[in-house]
Amino acid sequence: MKKQPNMVLVDYIKTTTGQGFHLERVRKALLDVGHKRRDVHHAIRSVFPDYNALPKLPAYTAMAALLIIALVSGVLMVRFINSQGSFLSGGSSAITGQAVAETPGCSTGTSEEKDWCHYQLAKAHADIGPCREISNYELRDFCLDAFQGYVDCTLIADPILEQQCMAR
Repeated sequence: MKKQPNMVLVDYIKTTTGQGFHLERVRKALLDVGHKRRDVHHAIRSVFPDYNALPKLPAYTAMAALLIIALVSGVLMVRFINSQGSFLSGGSSAITGQAVAETPGCSTGTSEEKDWCHYQLAKAHADIGPCREISNYELRDFCLDAFQGYVDCTLIADPILEQQCMAR
């Protein structure tokens, strides 16, 4: 059996809302003077059957906040991926121009010693610049082939990208 609402509360709600007071203000006033929440809710529901005591605004606000966070995260992720440049896209963003390699330690000695010195510099710096200074064409070709596409995979911060680099 359904409990009947308190008729005193029902009459009060009808008269105060009829005078233009906002329903939430009336509800708060009744709760502030000590009426039970359930009694006030039943009285309001008997006057306004479509009344819902729990407004949906907080739920919509939370959903909007989550949507904004997801959108901002997506934008930041796209910007991060784009900042990784050519490694992710498979393209190449090469800086064009001719670099001159300074090789002060390789200027003395025999031709073979100079070639070996240039090779060691190229190997130490993973740079093909010193390879171009090698006079022995076989060693020069080997040096150019060995270090042309060399990438130090251990310097990549992202572990997934590092694994992809190691797999090449």
